[in-house]
Amino acid sequence: MNLTLYQSANNNVSYYLKSISKIKLLAPEEEYNLALEYCNNQNKEAAQQLVVSHLPLVVKVAYSFKGYGIPLMELIAEGNIGLIKAVTKFDPYKGYRLSTYAIWWIKAYISDFILNSWSLVKYGTIKSRKKLFFSLKRIKKQLFLENKILSDDDIKQIARETNLTSRDVIDINAMVSNKDYYLDAPIYEGDSGKNINFSNMLQDESSTPEEAYVLKEQDTKIKTLIKEVFTLLNDREKEILKYRYLMEKPLSLAEIGAKLNISRERVRQIEAKALARAKDFLKDKAIDIA
Repeated sequence: MNLTLYQSANNNVSYYLKSISKIKLLAPEEEYNLALEYCNNQNKEAAQQLVVSHLPLVVKVAYSFKGYGIPLMELIAEGNIGLIKAVTKFDPYKGYRLSTYAIWWIKAYISDFILNSWSLVKYGTIKSRKKLFFSLKRIKKQLFLENKILSDDDIKQIARETNLTSRDVIDINAMVSNKDYYLDAPIYEGDSGKNINFSNMLQDESSTPEEAYVLKEQDTKIKTLIKEVFTLLNDREKEILKYRYLMEKPLSLAEIGAKLNISRERVRQIEAKALARAKDFLKDKAIDIA
């Protein structure tokens, strides 16, 4: 198949999906050899084969970002750019599959495209605020705050749940609720009666896809280490660490507290004590899990 087929501005989603459904996945050895060929010799044909074989992955990721008012083909197009970037930077000598590495670039390009397209105002957004942008609807639903103008108490509750500031919550709620707003429009009135506007946004300090990939690998190592020290912990400590680190969707301190019928602060104390014990146990291995 010709790669230009997938890079073209084709608005016929059905035709595109039918086209990529014919793509066969590469065997691990074949993928590795192609990656080596590009890494060592900058062979463009090898790179093209790697890109084409992973186009279905882009579609899968793009579907997970539906619901933000962006046409699916635009999300796929941005994801394809992220995929191409991943292929050019992939290091096969590290022993990981390309899909594991590429998914971070694909998600980064799609999420940034959505954020940049969402409003005429360009928000400077740190990593945690980006995460809140894509999870705020779910959080509001969990707290029964859907279709409601958030009060001061609502803002503070969401901030506690997400470990962000009230200002972060106010800003991101405004983004999600008001597309294409003008710069000086008031988006929130605080206790002092002063309006908070779209101006004075924070500088973008988000991680690059490569940094996110490294953080993911570190997270995997930490989970493995936590399992090693479980024999030292009591049942409550094990349960809290399981909810915080070993689940596909970790729970917040407040959610764990509700499950165990203890306060959020008590959960934090038990977690800190358990991690401190784990850290002491691993000192002999010269491993720092801080």
